Amino acid sequence: MDQTKDNNITNIPQSEETAKAQPQSQSHEASQTQPQTSYAVRPTRRQHRRLEYADKSNMLVARNWLNIGFMLFAIVGVILWTQMDDRTIANVMLIIGVVLKIAEVCIRLFKK
Repeated sequence: MDQTKDNNITNIPQSEETAKAQPQSQSHEASQTQPQTSYAVRPTRRQHRRLEYADKSNMLVARNWLNIGFMLFAIVGVILWTQMDDRTIANVMLIIGVVLKIAEVCIRLFKK
């Protein structure tokens, strides 16, 4: 008699779970058959545009050279900073790199 109670108790939650699962699966199937409408629109202000290298007023070439100079001075300055006891040369190299980067940023910000 105890076994029948145990079977009934275990069968009840299973039937409740299947009863709960059936409406969910039906609603899931219904949502798959209906086409979903999306109202999201991609903003136009962030579209990527190609950089024009041929434009005469474009300062991209100058900016690229300033960035390359900044990277070279920064790398050499850090290497000298870690390897030398007298760090004045490394300080000068790093300051020149910072000045180059500031010039590049000014060109980028104040470009018409």
